[in-house]
Amino acid sequence: MQECNIWVICQYFSEERYNEICPDDLEKFLQLFPHQKLFQCIGRDNDFMYLKKDKDIYRVKESLLKTTEEPKFKIGETVILINKNEKAVVVSIGWHYKLAEAIYTVSINGKVKRTRYFAKDLKGINDIL
Repeated sequence: MQECNIWVICQYFSEERYNEICPDDLEKFLQLFPHQKLFQCIGRDNDFMYLKKDKDIYRVKESLLKTTEEPKFKIGETVILINKNEKAVVVSIGWHYKLAEAIYTVSINGKVKRTRYFAKDLKGINDIL
């Protein structure tokens, strides 16, 4: 596997394109509803791009992917909720298709919040110092 470090979104696809996903990863990948997710591409080989989502790796053809900007915040990063001036930890990063930008799920004191946040709603701890 050749290393790479880019961020991608999975473009919408139908059953006719399932052959563009590694058969060993297909079922688990589809359970993610991948067209609503942002992935870190960590590598590639002659057949597939290797996508990381949380702790899992999925192999898909490059034809299903669209490169995007790196998200401002990373999973595990401590942030401040601007409206509440409260510390939180980023636990997941999604993708808002209509607005074409990352959306963040955070936890406060170990409890995952239902509200999704955009980068404009969060501030990095290092931005405060």
